[in-house]
Amino acid sequence: MAFKKEIAVMIKDKVEQGETGFCLSQFNQVDVANTANALEEELNLVHTDIYPEVNAVISVRSHKKL
Repeated sequence: MAFKKEIAVMIKDKVEQGETGFCLSQFNQVDVANTANALEEELNLVHTDIYPEVNAVISVRSHKKL
C-alpha cells in the first residue's frame, strides 16, 4: 500500500474547496492514510492514523494558499 495519485488529486481538490475534515471511503483506507501523510506538510494536514478496519479521517490544520 502506498501513495496513490488518484487519491492525492481528490485530497487536494477537497482541501482547495475548503473542506476541513473528510473521508474517502471508496478507496483502500491504508492507501488513503499513506497518501494523506505524504501530503501532510504541503497541505497542512493533521497526521492521519492508519486503522484499516475504519475510515481514515483526513483533517486540515488550517487553510493556506496552495
